[in-house]
Amino acid sequence: HVRDHAEPPSPRPILVLPEPLPLEGELTPGAALRWAKGGGTVRFVWGPERLRGQWWSSPFERDYWVVDLHDASRVWVYRDHRSEELFLQGIFD
Repeated sequence: HVRDHAEPPSPRPILVLPEPLPLEGELTPGAALRWAKGGGTVRFVWGPERLRGQWWSSPFERDYWVVDLHDASRVWVYRDHRSEELFLQGIFD
């Protein structure tokens, strides 16, 4: 679901990672998200936004969320529909 927050997120992050990082955790307020060399506690979640298509020979279907963490950072996260795994795709400024 979309969470209420005074400042709506920008649609895309400034930094898109060249390779998404696997995430552990849940996209619910108060839950911990962890990735290689980082992590935080979820404060707000916006989304999902579904993106799908053909990327050369590999089709994809993902749900993306913008996630505010308690340390004031904002990240772009997706769930891959084939594997059901979460990944960190980008970081907002």
